[in-house]
Amino acid sequence: AEIVGVDFWRKARAVTIHARKDKERFALHLSYHPVTNGVWLIHPSEIPSYAPEKPIALFKELIGCGISEIMQFAGDRIIQLSLVDPLGQTTGYLIVEATGHAGDVWQLDADLVRLRSIRKRGEGAGSKYLPPPGAQKLSPETVTSVSLRGKLSGAEAPTLFLSLRKAIAGMDQTILEEALFRANLSADMAPSELSPTQLDALVGAIEDIWRECDKSQAGFLYSTPRGTIATPFRLRSSDAPVERLSSYSLAA
Repeated sequence: AEIVGVDFWRKARAVTIHARKDKERFALHLSYHPVTNGVWLIHPSEIPSYAPEKPIALFKELIGCGISEIMQFAGDRIIQLSLVDPLGQTTGYLIVEATGHAGDVWQLDADLVRLRSIRKRGEGAGSKYLPPPGAQKLSPETVTSVSLRGKLSGAEAPTLFLSLRKAIAGMDQTILEEALFRANLSADMAPSELSPTQLDALVGAIEDIWRECDKSQAGFLYSTPRGTIATPFRLRSSDAPVERLSSYSLAA
């Protein structure tokens, strides 16, 4: 694939990296707004509208650069795009920090030295890139009963739900409520009350949800009292009205 443009919406706090492979186009869209933030790999038609604000074209010198790889740089919140010349030689990197309202996009040279970023611009230029420190949380992909018990044993939060929010990465309120529902557990119980059997059931529910997210081929929109919720799988815990869409990115 090759980069065909980078758009920046200053007020909306969003960035889109446009790319194409043959005749197919796609976009890596980052939002770092305090209310709505995240990163999505989407079709250009799914890019949100921020009218009347018009995007600013950035990193124009990267147009035409090849993208040889898209991978996690260091943890689940850092995405690295490896840039290459027509001969396949690495010329630099784009780093997308999907870190909520503190998100940013960095341009690095072939030695991972900072050149500039969208938010910090030239600040830190010339220094080696180091990813922002991640939260010391468990990954839902690799969580085990032993590791989760270790996190919960020192939990200061009074309820199981709040303790899980602090213990496991990438699980928002909706996903945690779904996991607790599948494990037949109360969100208000104390973490210390969790029996070994209940802990195994909870970890099993988290593993099932992770697999469903990983294999998702659709998106679901739920109309709930706290607003519209998008998920990559059908919730068992909700009987709210639901709309099925062709992808989770489109739903989000």
